Amino acid sequence: MTEVPDLNYREIQTLILTCKGLTCKEIAQRLSLSKKTIEHYRSSLLRKTGTHNKAGLIVYTLKNQLFRI
Repeated sequence: MTEVPDLNYREIQTLILTCKGLTCKEIAQRLSLSKKTIEHYRSSLLRKTGTHNKAGLIVYTLKNQLFRI
């Protein structure tokens, strides 16, 4: 297990919903935020986790057992 990055509340919400298969648009609607805001959170997640795409985020989450999906 690697060191878990410091994620804020909205990044955690975005990560959970991403792992559940929701698109940025669907996440934005669910959280009452703009799609652009969710894209920013996802970009931040990619940077903080050292991953390159949605699949990488999911693998990172599972490998590091960040939460149950």
